[in-house]
Parts: sequence; C-alpha cells; structure tokens
Amino acid sequence: MTLPPTRLFHSIAAATLLLFAILAPMPPVGAQPAEDSLAECAVVVSIGSGGMSFDDRTVEIEAGQTVCWIWDNETMAHNVAQTASSSDTTRMEGGVYSGAPNTTVDFRHTFTENQTFTYICEPHASVMKGAVIVGGSEEAPRRSSSTPGFSSLSLIMCVVAAAFVLRPGDAVNTQAVGDGSTLDRSACPSECT
Repeated sequence: MTLPPTRLFHSIAAATLLLFAILAPMPPVGAQPAEDSLAECAVVVSIGSGGMSFDDRTVEIEAGQTVCWIWDNETMAHNVAQTASSSDTTRMEGGVYSGAPNTTVDFRHTFTENQTFTYICEPHASVMKGAVIVGGSEEAPRRSSSTPGFSSLSLIMCVVAAAFVLRPGDAVNTQAVGDGSTLDRSACPSECT
C-alpha cells in the first residue's frame, strides 16, 4: 500500500524533525562532558539569541573566579577584547584578548583582583559590549541559562518543521482490528469496518 503524497511528506517531515531534535544539541565527538569542562567557570557568557549581543552583558564574580566566554557555530564571528572604559569601541593595547573573531570560541579568564572589567566584540563593537564586576557585590555569581550548541536558529527550525507535521485536520483515523492490528479508516470508504 502506498501513502498519499501528503502523508508521505508528513512522514518524512516527522522523521527529519525527530532526527534533528536528537542530533542538534549533541556535543562534538571527543568533547568533555559539560559539567567537567565548565567546572572552573563561575559564569558562562555566550551570544544572545539575536546574535548581536552577549547573553549576560554585566556579570558579577569574586576575585579568584573565572569567567568563560563560550559559543559554538554562531552565524557570525565574535571575540572578547578588553577596553579601557565602557564607552570605548577599540581594544585596549596589552589587555585581555580572546584572539581573532571566530564562530566557535571557548575563552576563559581568571580575575585575580577587584575591578570592573569592560570588553567588546571587535566586529560589533558599537553594540556588543559587556562588563565583569569583580568583588563589587554580595550576591552569588550568576550562571547563564543558555545551552551551548543549541542556538535560536535550531529552535526556529524545530518549530517550523513541527508546524508542517502537526497541521490541524490531519489527524489519523485508526481503528483496532480483532487481530490486534490497526486499520487506517481515513483511506477507506465509509463502509469499511
């Protein structure tokens, strides 16, 4: 029995969605488990959902703690470059620097003294700025709620695929048959039993 073209499309879309949902958030082969690789990080800063901001623009830590800037397979290249002040849009000579902008970055810096550390993403310096306040708060350090490797683009693709699979009115009409199998009543005339 062959499936009608609409059902065939829906079956393929459902299989694709399932495969994407399973594989999208998986870490690369050989990667360390997330808990082990992030154990030294008091705060993880990644790229915001729009791709043009850091997800945590201002973070607070204590001296001796490490901030980790981590993103993976972003659509645009980014980096971390220390500035002399929050209004600067150029890298401070001799300052903390993650290197050339890249779509995948894992940069970590341990702050040893109380300070307000300001930084930019060089390619997007006018809009991508951040600050690390070291020793300036009694609050506990915050952790980013981002999930590395699962970008907003992945989420959008899942929602669009689900819209194709779960269209209203396409419910399958099945009925149990005496031998334990099911009969697809939507493919039968009204007299099927």
